[in-house]
Amino acid sequence: MIKEIIKKILKKFIKKKKIETIQIDKFYPATKKTKLKKIEFNFFQTFKTNKVDLEHDQKYLEFRKKNPEFNFYFYDDIEMDEYMEKNWSHRKIYKIYKDSIFGASKADIWRYCILYQYGGIYLDFDSSIEFKLSTIPDDVNEVISFEKNKINSQISEDYTPDYKFLNNLPQDYRNKIHPENLVIQWLLIYKKNHPILMSAIEEIEKNYEFFLGKKFKSAHMAIVNYTAPVILTKVVWDYVISKNEIYQKGIDFENQVTFKNVSKEGVYFNDESYYKKFSDTPILLEKPIRLNLGCGDDIKKEFINIDVVKNNENIISMNIDDIKDKFQKATIDEIYAKDVLEHVGLPTAKRWIKDWSNLIKEGGTLTIVTTCLDLIIEAFSKRLINEEKLNYLLFAGVYWENGKSHWDTEKTTKYDWHKVCFSKELLIKTLKENNFSIISEKYDQINDNINGLNIAIKAKKS
Repeated sequence: MIKEIIKKILKKFIKKKKIETIQIDKFYPATKKTKLKKIEFNFFQTFKTNKVDLEHDQKYLEFRKKNPEFNFYFYDDIEMDEYMEKNWSHRKIYKIYKDSIFGASKADIWRYCILYQYGGIYLDFDSSIEFKLSTIPDDVNEVISFEKNKINSQISEDYTPDYKFLNNLPQDYRNKIHPENLVIQWLLIYKKNHPILMSAIEEIEKNYEFFLGKKFKSAHMAIVNYTAPVILTKVVWDYVISKNEIYQKGIDFENQVTFKNVSKEGVYFNDESYYKKFSDTPILLEKPIRLNLGCGDDIKKEFINIDVVKNNENIISMNIDDIKDKFQKATIDEIYAKDVLEHVGLPTAKRWIKDWSNLIKEGGTLTIVTTCLDLIIEAFSKRLINEEKLNYLLFAGVYWENGKSHWDTEKTTKYDWHKVCFSKELLIKTLKENNFSIISEKYDQINDNINGLNIAIKAKKS
């Protein structure tokens, strides 16, 4: 007992070795053309940040070289949020995505949605495939495989809405499917618009009330049942029982894939927010409060949209300086502030970040999108922008009407001018000083067609 106490005390004082990381790209195009197949040549992965350890980056560089026919897409938290809002905000699945407390559930939902829309392959970023992707048959609509884990080890009446069905699966389908085993959900191979993927989305929507308002002894078990392999196993069985054929590859894709095949010195095994570490917890937010500050025309579902200028019935007219007096401390789940900070002086911008930190709950998030001094300086030094464009980007003074910009005209108001331009270093430093940890960062591309040079940072209240 004493030894365990000493270990816990020492653990607090021993600094972890800093993990050297590299920023990976969002898109790696195919380098080889080949004949079409039913399953599209898209390969999708996600992690909360696009910064990964060097060993991990090298592993996937080699994997891409072995599979040149595929377009490789990577989505961090910011990219996932943008995709889900743009493509799925018309459905309940978007609300569930937003209300999911743990990143694992968000990634589950996102993978079903993006594969349904585009088709291709999804693989957990901490796992690996040992076979060449070109060996997937040309004429199949899906490739389904099973875990070694048994279904009955992952279900119970407390966690599983369809417990009776999954606990008594028909045994006469053994020639098609494995009644004892879970379907693998960390590697998905489907053509676009596949009915199994849509069924998974619909089941998650249907089971929302079952999981809402409950604390679960194991966050891991709740998520496994709600959005992960248990729900996928259920809808695959529904599909087969409805007399549909599936193409399947035994257990672990006939031992040609590896789950969690990454170094313990990398970013994954050192993620303090990993959902398996949480117990006695809900997995969905109840009645969350989200603020979309300085929203302009960017009206967001699931948010309270706030702007000093009310040009839409869905906007609450309010000065951002007054936010701290209108909401109680530690009651806000999320704040989104795009094109806001640059319109006030630096002292006010820093004070606003402090105010927002006081308003946001522990574990809540803040996303800031603002002009980036580093990018503007780099673009100017490379002669990609001239002095006129430099002034335009730094100071703005642009009024937009019907998609047309008016720069420094009689239409321009005091709210259209810029007064500060954060560098990446100053913005991150200010966030950390106000109890935020950085989740992900995104930067506009510097190229020959520059319209804006912004930084987007998503941070979590510590």
